[in-house]
Amino acid sequence: MEEKIIEAQFTKNKLSRILLAISLGLISLGVIIAWSIYSTGTEFRILSFYGTYYSVEIPYKESFNSYFDFLVGFMLTPFNYSDWWFLIIIDLGIVLLLAFVFFAWQMSKCALTVTNRRVTGKASFGKSVDLPLKQISAVSLGGCKSISVATSSGKLHFWFIKNREEVHTALNDIIGKVQVETAYTPYNTPSAGSADELKKYKDLLDAGVISQEEFDAKKKQLLGL
Repeated sequence: MEEKIIEAQFTKNKLSRILLAISLGLISLGVIIAWSIYSTGTEFRILSFYGTYYSVEIPYKESFNSYFDFLVGFMLTPFNYSDWWFLIIIDLGIVLLLAFVFFAWQMSKCALTVTNRRVTGKASFGKSVDLPLKQISAVSLGGCKSISVATSSGKLHFWFIKNREEVHTALNDIIGKVQVETAYTPYNTPSAGSADELKKYKDLLDAGVISQEEFDAKKKQLLGL
């Protein structure tokens, strides 16, 4: 009968919270710098008056209808302006924010349950797991509160496990027991064919067809003694 031994408890990871804080900080910093540039910055434009061209310095506030239009304008054509560098900060923050969302979404799918027969759940990035204990060769600890389960086809990683040590200990114990049971074959235990053959010789002994010495010799042969 299959019985559940332990279930992993996954915790909110510190790495993702740091990633979120950095991304929001960068976006906020970029927006603040952009507002400062929008409020005080200027650009040179070439204007034409009756066929004569003039270079005129125009404040950004007068060039754009609003701060939002200013941001959109810079994002669409940043190299048309001299103060486009703040977009690097905003873009980097957006990239990190998207990375956080993807990372947190994938890690939230992790699940791990250990029974007396198998390991089930979902590894990192939603990979389904249903492993008989006999297929697991080793279990190790890793960074970010992770557990790695090694099989003949590769390693499976489970990240940010709150009760990692308890799960690791339980896995090692149950896998050790399974390996011992698999490796141990009781001596002097005949196979089904040998047992049938031995029974026939016992019947011959009881019928007086063969002697006790002949039966004992055949018994040793069948049992590999």
